[in-house]
Amino acid sequence: MFSTSEGSCLLACNPDDLQNTFIAYPDSNIRGLINFGCSSESSVERCMERCVQTTGCLALDFHGDEGRCQLHNVTAMTVPSQWRPHSSPHWTHYQRMCGAA
Repeated sequence: MFSTSEGSCLLACNPDDLQNTFIAYPDSNIRGLINFGCSSESSVERCMERCVQTTGCLALDFHGDEGRCQLHNVTAMTVPSQWRPHSSPHWTHYQRMCGAA
């Protein structure tokens, strides 16, 4: 189970319940899984927009210094062995939130 800084748990949810908001896991990323390709984006907000507009996108990794955006159809919960917490500076892993808007 992965916890946010607020101490609440991020649970898996039905794709219909996905929101256009994200929860951040600083200094972490999912390694080796680039499900929708890698692109350069001017901001994390633009990367988030790409994820929301991409069917099946559940999470993204964004490299703040380089503007690299990687979209995923998995989350840190579904591939915990590929998630690297606090070991790759400048990357932030974001997962889409779920629940009622």
